Amino acid sequence: MNPRDWLCLGDFNEVVDNTEKVDGSLKIASQILPFRSAIEACSLGDLGYKGSKYTWCNDREGVGFIKERLDRALATEGWCVQYPDVEVEVMSARSLDHKPLCVRLLQGHSHTHRGFKFEASWNIDDESSEVIKDKWEKDVAGPYPLAITQRKLERCARALTAWNWAKYEDIGKRISSLTQKLEILQRDQQEGDEEGIRILQEELNNLLEMEEIRWRQRAKRNCFQGGIETRNSYMRE
Repeated sequence: MNPRDWLCLGDFNEVVDNTEKVDGSLKIASQILPFRSAIEACSLGDLGYKGSKYTWCNDREGVGFIKERLDRALATEGWCVQYPDVEVEVMSARSLDHKPLCVRLLQGHSHTHRGFKFEASWNIDDESSEVIKDKWEKDVAGPYPLAITQRKLERCARALTAWNWAKYEDIGKRISSLTQKLEILQRDQQEGDEEGIRILQEELNNLLEMEEIRWRQRAKRNCFQGGIETRNSYMRE
């Protein structure tokens, strides 16, 4: 990670605008602008929050009551790209007048999913498009467009991996099972079995096509990797 990519959190003792303040006198521009300028100068973005918006309260009653959002988590765009799936939770204040913040890296470093590869065979199954659409269209909070896109891509990758595992991990066993069912049904075929046979044939053919595409894709990948290794070996010699 670039040393300039960093996270900064805690009590900044200032709001960025008057929407972060309840009761008490309104802040004038000269009070707010220095803090906003500092955030901009450091190229930081607000990571948002989960839970209560206001992190500080003066614990007074009546007209003297004030609460404000003084605590926050700020980060650079590079940090958000490295850790796209992050959650900032505002915890309960047990003794102090400030509520503590808890920053959770929900999926750790973004390099976790560098090994993900989209399987061309998934294009045959319309359900894969629905998996992608469901994850992509869900709102993602974040101060930077690139980090938001990264987070959506990682969500899609995890969802597709889980979907593929649940539906196609044992594709060889499913092909064998459907083949046996089809053989039995065709062997003992009676009037009215045509539709059931057609459905089994269609499902079996789709699985066989997916398996063929999957092996072709892996063969190309291995050939490409082998070519790189051969070239590197030749250059070393």
